Amino acid sequence: MFDSNSFVEDRIRKIAELRAMGVDPYPVPAYSPTYSIPKVLTAAETLITDQTALKIAGRVIGMRPMGKAVFIDLLDDAQKLQLYVRESNIDQATWKMLALIDLGDFMGAVGSLFRTRTGELTLKATAMTVLGKPSHYIPLSKRCDGAQFNAITDKGVLYRQRHLDLLMNTDSRTIFLKRSRIIRGIRRYLDDEGFVEVETPILGLHYSGAAAKPFVTRINALDQQQMYLRISPECALKRLLCGGLNKVYELGKNFRNEGIDANHNPEFTMLEFYEAFTDYQRQMERFETLVARLSEEINGTTRIAYHGRPLDLTPPWRRMPMVDGLRNMLGMDVDNIPVEGFPEIFQKYHPEGVAALPEPLTWGSAVVELFEKLVEPDLWNPVFVMDHPVEVSPLTKKHRNNPKLVERFEPMIAGMEVGNAYTELNDPIEQYERLVSQQVARDQAYDLDDDFVQAIAHGMPPAGGTGMGVDRIVMILTGAGSIRDVVFFPFVSRPRVNHEDVSPEMTAPKERKAMNSTKQIRYETQTITAPVLVQAAGLDGVSGFIASLKGWVEDVLPDIERGVIRVGADPVELVMLFEPWLTDAKQMIGPVLAALSAQQSHELSSTLGLVIDAIEHVYAASGQAPVTGWGRLDGLDDLLVALSFCSSKAPCMER
Repeated sequence: MFDSNSFVEDRIRKIAELRAMGVDPYPVPAYSPTYSIPKVLTAAETLITDQTALKIAGRVIGMRPMGKAVFIDLLDDAQKLQLYVRESNIDQATWKMLALIDLGDFMGAVGSLFRTRTGELTLKATAMTVLGKPSHYIPLSKRCDGAQFNAITDKGVLYRQRHLDLLMNTDSRTIFLKRSRIIRGIRRYLDDEGFVEVETPILGLHYSGAAAKPFVTRINALDQQQMYLRISPECALKRLLCGGLNKVYELGKNFRNEGIDANHNPEFTMLEFYEAFTDYQRQMERFETLVARLSEEINGTTRIAYHGRPLDLTPPWRRMPMVDGLRNMLGMDVDNIPVEGFPEIFQKYHPEGVAALPEPLTWGSAVVELFEKLVEPDLWNPVFVMDHPVEVSPLTKKHRNNPKLVERFEPMIAGMEVGNAYTELNDPIEQYERLVSQQVARDQAYDLDDDFVQAIAHGMPPAGGTGMGVDRIVMILTGAGSIRDVVFFPFVSRPRVNHEDVSPEMTAPKERKAMNSTKQIRYETQTITAPVLVQAAGLDGVSGFIASLKGWVEDVLPDIERGVIRVGADPVELVMLFEPWLTDAKQMIGPVLAALSAQQSHELSSTLGLVIDAIEHVYAASGQAPVTGWGRLDGLDDLLVALSFCSSKAPCMER
């Protein structure tokens, strides 16, 4: 943290000088402003007329010395107010103190309001107080005529240091303020409908409730008993239904030890609510009503735009049974296709052919795989994908009209799954048999929670239950392009160093930075082999791009690591290993764009952005400028611009 450089040393010197003057740069007593800057701006004219004495506080974001006076811009709650400090209006000790103030310092001021000749609202300060002085430089951006300058654009830095993002980017701040309003709106709706908010365990002996890989830990107090972070609160909430709480909900964190991409974060916020004596039809009405109300509250309308494309959230939403969607796509009734007939259908219609056949192969698993690959990518406006095969839904009641299906729906918006809901299974014998069959049939089996099974055996009322992915709803309602943009502290890779691999010769700071950067690149590029790209590998024109990318990850990065880490080679030379892959990627991007759907283009854009950031980190560490055509303002960003354009324009949406 406390790297030695001239900026840090200068600030630490000023801290010492302030203390020598008798000024505590971190005072203990509360300052207690009488007005916040937003309140000052709202009541400005009255405060000027009455010449009210004001006491305000904020962060210094601008200083303009003018001889015996200085103008200071103070920021408080994203609102700015100019201060006018004249030497003759304050004591000499305070005037000398101002010479030690830097951008980013926290200051308090006392004075009264007036307007300058240009009409700018200004506080004429008669007293100033230091409230806090950072030891490091704050990289504040500048604005002029609506344009922003000197802003940090590296997404990795902004995600890891969210405080800088919030300070510099009003758009980011706005997204998070809207997120808070969305969460309040969710609670308000459910509370008004008579639901009871509850809290269930995050850490437990079972992770239960969904098919996903859990995070595993151990608890010392129980003799190293293995424990899990929950992947869903579903089973715990249903146990409360068994206990007579007929309407319950929980807003909380879930954890899944799986992929990271534009739509997935290992830690995410989930809403689940359960309602006795209802079914999935009623839950559809609740879901679309809730999302529409949230959109009205946040955007003033249910007709919004996402990624530049119109999106209508007005209820009622379209209902699409899964088999109907496939029937329309394939021109055949999949309901009557025998299991042995699916290899031929996959070979003819699935992008990956028979290689994509699920194992074990069942009618239900084949139907779901075909639907997800052939129908889902083209869904945009809200739709309830409903009536799933029984094989993939062990906690759901069988469909009232078709025993091969269950009463389940997944709401899809803008190509994203944003929830999951059931007519809940309350037959204890069938529930147990289905859970056991899942244990045998799936790699990621449902956890057999004995306490849940026992509660169902004691009786659970018929009920409808719904889960909503809060982070994705926030993305849609705020126009955010990635889940990282709506989570304060998302998971972002950090350089990982195996100190056993570092040779004694590697002591130069530049070599250490290159080592850390190559470690980071290896981690970042592994995310590119996510399903969206594996899926794309079978498409014409894309396989070469994927092969080139995999070759780069498998061959080039180890070469760089061996060269820089083990023998201390010059990273300026090794960084040139990037160029063949970059050239190949540039040539292949056209076929990639032509083959991918809108959602896939968006995901590819996000993952490529990570790789491009990592490439630039190594360039920066080596001090080597990229070859012409691959600078930050040239080919690298052109690649992302092209992907973003495709993901936002209608002609790119159709296969």
